[in-house]
Amino acid sequence: MCKPNIIKGMDTTALPDQWATPRPSCVAILDGDGLCYRAACSASKFSTMMRHAQQEILKVMYLTGVEQCSVHLTAADSTKFRRFEVAAHKPYQGNRTGRAKPALLESVRTGLLKPEYSLPNVEVYLHRDQEADDAMMIESYSRQEMGIVYSEDKDLRMTPYPYWDTYTGTLINTDHVGYIDLRFTPSGNVKITGHGPMFFWGQMLTGDTADNIKGVRKYQNALCGAVKAVDILGPIQDINTAANIVIDSYRAIGQNVLAEGWLLHLKRGPFDDVIKYFDELDLTPQNRAFVEKCCLTLWR
Repeated sequence: MCKPNIIKGMDTTALPDQWATPRPSCVAILDGDGLCYRAACSASKFSTMMRHAQQEILKVMYLTGVEQCSVHLTAADSTKFRRFEVAAHKPYQGNRTGRAKPALLESVRTGLLKPEYSLPNVEVYLHRDQEADDAMMIESYSRQEMGIVYSEDKDLRMTPYPYWDTYTGTLINTDHVGYIDLRFTPSGNVKITGHGPMFFWGQMLTGDTADNIKGVRKYQNALCGAVKAVDILGPIQDINTAANIVIDSYRAIGQNVLAEGWLLHLKRGPFDDVIKYFDELDLTPQNRAFVEKCCLTLWR
């Protein structure tokens, strides 16, 4: 029996061999925004920044065992799928106003599109009408089991298809229901983690502090953080049940569920949005009527 090897509270001997299964026919679907930010902070010379960005792309391809990669970037002037127009409880990304960014961040982003910085079997996309997250989710739904989403942004966890967990260095396989659970940061803060559609509904309760999204204002007259969200949805094994529980909480306080949903939902196809997603769900008559009422309320 192997002696436990505990790193950051995890027994690494219990993890599967992450190098055991090359996936040459798969494509890594990579979030390039964080990659470019780190590269732009990594050096004083632009050429060195670009080399670091290239190295990160190649590292992801090596870790995931693929031979092809799609890198998605959000342009500085992107409309971000009109999220800034949504009248939610808080202004979308309003907590980022005035934050200084690396001086050459945009140069690194656009640099990845230039032939002199191209890499074999790597396609780079710069998005102006949506966020990189949306484009990644669309590609994930298109490729299904043949795509591996790689992002340090937790929002991409809502894909039901393969997702590379950067915390454990392991692949989470397709799960059309998914789960939510708790994760503790190195500083001891508790966050929700998970995978698949269930993670979306968890965020609909907790919101997303990184993007200044409130989520539900109150759940049964109390604030709803990560621990409570996992208590509520952790045992649930059906998405329709989870959806009705969450929408019940919005309906109980008269909060527009579409506003928060529009900010948190990632597009599954070019013409997708959260309204179409809600239409597909088996909602109770009361919740169906509430969603229709929300559609008619000024929320954009």
